[in-house]
Amino acid sequence: MDNTKEKRRLLLMRQIYSTLKSLAIELGKEDDKYFKDLTSRQYTVIETILCLPRGDKTMINIAKELGTTKQNINRLIPLLEKKGYALRSVSEENRRIVNIDVTEAGLCAMKEHAEISASFLADIFSGFSEREMESMRKLLVKLLKILDKENDLSYDISL
Repeated sequence: MDNTKEKRRLLLMRQIYSTLKSLAIELGKEDDKYFKDLTSRQYTVIETILCLPRGDKTMINIAKELGTTKQNINRLIPLLEKKGYALRSVSEENRRIVNIDVTEAGLCAMKEHAEISASFLADIFSGFSEREMESMRKLLVKLLKILDKENDLSYDISL
């Protein structure tokens, strides 16, 4: 039996995987060049806090929404607090529950980040046609759905 096709397929998969990992690192470096006060991770945490209902803005719920651990959120929230972008408050209904709120400074940082984000994305994707971006997005969503079997998240956002 000829396993040349199988070897080629495995090589291709390894190259794709390696490229995706390298891409994540390079995007992080580019991101840092554009955004000084708020990293993309911090932005995502603030965005998540804003989207959660009033009484559900706990560390556990934020972690769950982001698909990460409470420990990761426990490292990010103090950084946001230190910058003045987030504030912890004890629940009035249950003193054991601590909610996280976004401050006015956090909202301003989000607005500034969103404005800079538009030029960041325009620069990154300037060499792609709309059709290429649609194809890339579909393939990445397909891969993400394969990896995220536990969550029934809808990554298809109709434009």
